[in-house]
Amino acid sequence: MFSSLNSVKSFFAIVMVSLGALFLYSCAGKLAPVPVPQADNSDTQIKMENAMTGEGFAVFCKLSKKKALEAVATLKTAKDPSASEVLGLMNSVEMNMDDAYNRAGLFQYTHPDKVVREAAAKCEQDIVQLDTSLKLDHDLYLVFAGLEGSKDKLDATDARYLEKILREFRRNGVDKSEDVRNKIAELKKSMTELEQTFDRNLAADTRFVELKDAARPAGFYRQPQAR
Repeated sequence: MFSSLNSVKSFFAIVMVSLGALFLYSCAGKLAPVPVPQADNSDTQIKMENAMTGEGFAVFCKLSKKKALEAVATLKTAKDPSASEVLGLMNSVEMNMDDAYNRAGLFQYTHPDKVVREAAAKCEQDIVQLDTSLKLDHDLYLVFAGLEGSKDKLDATDARYLEKILREFRRNGVDKSEDVRNKIAELKKSMTELEQTFDRNLAADTRFVELKDAARPAGFYRQPQAR
């Protein structure tokens, strides 16, 4: 779903991820049991987000996780769903989690309210933890592994999406022992906390270098030498 945090998170990243998620949805399946909030760049949306409180962001994050888990529950209990339905549900899971993850990544570094920034940082941790737990969920993995034998019956887009899902499960260690899976979850949690600390320190650093001469300072960098 997502790998490590980026050092710099921008609004444009959210827009691109949202567009990419919408594209995957249109290709992966037509079933959309979980409504996903769409990005709105209007002045009204911007004012609403600037006015969001820490509690409000926490509620948004909790709702996003709830929607994702509802889709996961449906995936595990559905009776004889089609491949398109299975992939569509997983796409709903990813869209809800990606939306919360990217908004949290943006807000924790750019929102003017410290309480909102802290709530966004907590949300990011929660989403990464949920993503890790899902990628280590063997029962959920089996839902998709069961489609692998009939992959040749899927169209090219669905087959590629299924391949991506299975690859992410296996790369995250879903087929390892319980002890190894627990260790992976602990390491990912620690990595997220360390990356957030690094990014906060980087964002808070106000040091700068002032160049008084508009021309390139002597020795600022070396010209490549011919060999």
